[in-house]
Amino acid sequence: INAASKRMQNLITSLLNYSLTSTAQITYTPTDLNQVLKEVMNNLREMIEDNAVTIEVSTLPALAVIPHQLNQLFYNLISNAIKYRKRGTTAVIKISAALIQVSELPSGQIFPGDAYWRISIADNGIGFEQQYADRIFELFQRLHPRVEYEGTGIGLAICKKIVQNHQGFIKATGEKN
Repeated sequence: INAASKRMQNLITSLLNYSLTSTAQITYTPTDLNQVLKEVMNNLREMIEDNAVTIEVSTLPALAVIPHQLNQLFYNLISNAIKYRKRGTTAVIKISAALIQVSELPSGQIFPGDAYWRISIADNGIGFEQQYADRIFELFQRLHPRVEYEGTGIGLAICKKIVQNHQGFIKATGEKN
């Protein structure tokens, strides 16, 4: 009963977070993403230390964003990288940013403007089969049973919504192991 009620609490919290990305007032504020990431890593410090995770970060840009949403985005992506790490291997997460041109965007993913920031988060985790790349960003979609990995199947859907709120898109590439 306790485990079921904890899962229900997590589900309700996740659904509230998802709905807030759709209904929250959108105010873009010039924000140093390095500071946002620093705050997220501080909030995840115990998880990072307990799992001996190495995080390599290159300099991130300062952009007009919704700060609490970018905090949520980084938190979800980094905590997922930690959760789905390969056992018996030192987990390494690499975070980088690059200014790219319109010609470097996948077709059908173009928004107004000449240049875009690509923010990448890469890890050496368990991976996934590429055929599931789009599915992982849909609500309640999981690739692994709850008994193997905790979660509600909402975290990456929240990430997708946050990135869309910032006139961007999110994609994943991976391979098993």
